[in-house]
Amino acid sequence: QGLLLALGIYLFGHPVAGVWIGLAMAAGVTTWSLHAWLPRRWANLGGLLVARHPMIQSQWGQSYIMGTFPMCAGALLFGSVGYCRHQPSPAYGILIGLSAVMLSISRPFEGLIACLCVGGFLIYRFVAHAVHRKRLLGSIVLPAGVTVSVGL
Repeated sequence: QGLLLALGIYLFGHPVAGVWIGLAMAAGVTTWSLHAWLPRRWANLGGLLVARHPMIQSQWGQSYIMGTFPMCAGALLFGSVGYCRHQPSPAYGILIGLSAVMLSISRPFEGLIACLCVGGFLIYRFVAHAVHRKRLLGSIVLPAGVTVSVGL
């Protein structure tokens, strides 16, 4: 969060510009996440609604509360899991681990609940699809575990 404020000062001379950059990043990452779960037009509409939501604009966009960092982390977490449903890859495993670390830094309790939901979903996928167990373990669980251990 502090790095975004510093970026706003560096680029535009005022820290609130960093808040706006964070807001734009949150809307973009949320749109990316929604693309994993919804058809393209609904995902784009969801990202637009996030970008223009009055509560986000007034409370997060005009103050230094910076709720955009955990919002990006949650969107990364659920988006990575959504993309893993179709094509498991180590990159998504690393993103899952990185977002879990980001959530543990910014919102420990809510992040724990989100990670437990994702863990339950991955266990379900692990049990339901016995053919892909080795692939799921090697491409998702191992990279995520290594990333979380390095992050902690």
